[in-house]
Amino acid sequence: MNWTYLTPKETASVLNTDSGQCANLGLILGRYVPQEVIENQDKPNGRRGEKHREPWLREQCERFNKDGGAHKAVKALAQARYDRWKARTEDCIRWKMVLKSRLIIGLGGKGALEIGITLDHVTGLPVIPGSALKGVARSYFLLRIAKSNKLALDPADPQAMNEALNELESQLTAEGSQHQHAHLFRQAFGALGQAGALIFHDAVLVPRFSELFAVDVMTPHFSKYYRSTGGAAPGDDDSPNPVSFVTVAADVQFAFAVGLRAGAPADSIDLERLYTELRKMIPALGIGSKTAAGYGWLEVVE
Repeated sequence: MNWTYLTPKETASVLNTDSGQCANLGLILGRYVPQEVIENQDKPNGRRGEKHREPWLREQCERFNKDGGAHKAVKALAQARYDRWKARTEDCIRWKMVLKSRLIIGLGGKGALEIGITLDHVTGLPVIPGSALKGVARSYFLLRIAKSNKLALDPADPQAMNEALNELESQLTAEGSQHQHAHLFRQAFGALGQAGALIFHDAVLVPRFSELFAVDVMTPHFSKYYRSTGGAAPGDDDSPNPVSFVTVAADVQFAFAVGLRAGAPADSIDLERLYTELRKMIPALGIGSKTAAGYGWLEVVE
């Protein structure tokens, strides 16, 4: 089918040919979505209620999976990206994890399809941003500190949290104390007016995969309730509204790296203890969107 692209005519004519098949999924979803897919129009010769968006997304994802047209090029690109990452992170703590379920980061990102996914800007490959990794690590340490010391640590009140951590750190006496996590947290993330010692690098794709992307569906049942932000009561007379979105497939591996920031003394943090804790945090909390529904759970690759 000839799609209607909201681009200059010359660009649209190329996109409707085999040679115009872009090998960057991020670029496709961000710039080259056909009008029929954006508007989610009915397929002219399809089954009743069949729309354009879901089959188009599946077609795009299949191109990057095993035997797909872009799979070989993407595999080579992933290897080059991984090699560059290894060269940049030689002095870091590094470990690998494998997805035990599908992963979606950036689901609320803005775009023509009103659903998003975080991909590497240059390559279009899956990536776990260092900011997401840092957020999980921070939450993990605060939960451990709060639980072991029976405290309520509110990140929305940094002044009170800082005072509570100061108190715990002042009580740190013997190795193995219950306050070790507070000390490690302050070393890693700093305090008010003091930078932490760590740099969280983006986690990159390990070039060992067959299926890379997969399409999933969520089906909100109370569309009037959500559109009115609670102004209309949810009711069973609302029609379900299937929403298709792209995820990273299960069994894909990522490589993680955490290192010292420039200027931080080599002895500014207990890296061995930190490594032990970092390997626990994602299996404990998950990462990305919809973790409560089973997405974003990873396991350490020994």
